[in-house]
Amino acid sequence: MNLNKNEKAALIALVRSCLDAMGGKHPSDLWNDFYAWVEPRDLVAYSNFTINQAKGYFSDFEKKGLVMEHEPGEWCLTESAVKLAERVWQE
Repeated sequence: MNLNKNEKAALIALVRSCLDAMGGKHPSDLWNDFYAWVEPRDLVAYSNFTINQAKGYFSDFEKKGLVMEHEPGEWCLTESAVKLAERVWQE
């Protein structure tokens, strides 16, 4: 799957928020975390995106299978997101 520059930045920001929450350093550290919880405000906190942009990325990422809504309003990264983040982490 190919992401544009802003989508890559959004994915990396979400991964960083998860890593900070669990004390990890690299996307591969998330393999030990059963649910890498994220929400639009994490994207706002870890990037220059607005809340409306963040909500748009969540919608796009859900369609691409990168995030899933576990419960209403509770999102987590998917395995696909972690694999993709490992690939683009150093770009």
